[in-house]
Amino acid sequence: MESLIQSRSTEGFIIRRLEIGDYNKGFCELLSNLTVVGNLTEETFQGIFNRINSKPNEYFIIVFEDRVSEKLLAHGTLLVEEKFIHAGGKVGHIEDIVVAKGCQGRGLGKQLVTLLIDLSKELGCYKVILDCKEELKGFYESCGMEQRSIEMAKYHNS
Repeated sequence: MESLIQSRSTEGFIIRRLEIGDYNKGFCELLSNLTVVGNLTEETFQGIFNRINSKPNEYFIIVFEDRVSEKLLAHGTLLVEEKFIHAGGKVGHIEDIVVAKGCQGRGLGKQLVTLLIDLSKELGCYKVILDCKEELKGFYESCGMEQRSIEMAKYHNS
C-alpha cells in the first residue's frame, strides 16, 4: 500500500502519509482553506497525530508536499470502517480533501481523490463514500464518484 502512495509522486511534489513534523509545513494553513481549524497548537496536533497513528490500518492521511518549499499543497483522508454486513466487509470514507490556494486547477485534487479511491480498493473496501457540497458534485463525478444518497447531519457545536 505504501508503494501505491509513493508510486504517484512526481518531480514537483512528494505524495506520502502525514508525518509528525507536518505541523510546521503549513498544515493548519492548508486545512483552513477547507474549514475552521481553530487554535490547533503543535502540542494538540501531536496528540491527535499519535492517536491516529496508533491505528495505521484505519486512518490514511495523505499529503502532497512541494519538493522545493517543503510546504503541504494538498491533504485528504481515507478512514476504513469494518462492518458486520457484507460478511465483515469494509467501507472507505474519504474526508477533508483540500488543495492549497494557488495550487488549485493543477489536477492535485483529482490525483488525491483517485489515489484514495484506489487505496480503498487495495485495502479490500467494497465501497468508498464521501460527502460534499452541491457545488463540488461535478468535481467528484470527474473522479469516478456518483451521487447515491442524501447526507444528513446534526452539528452539536454551531
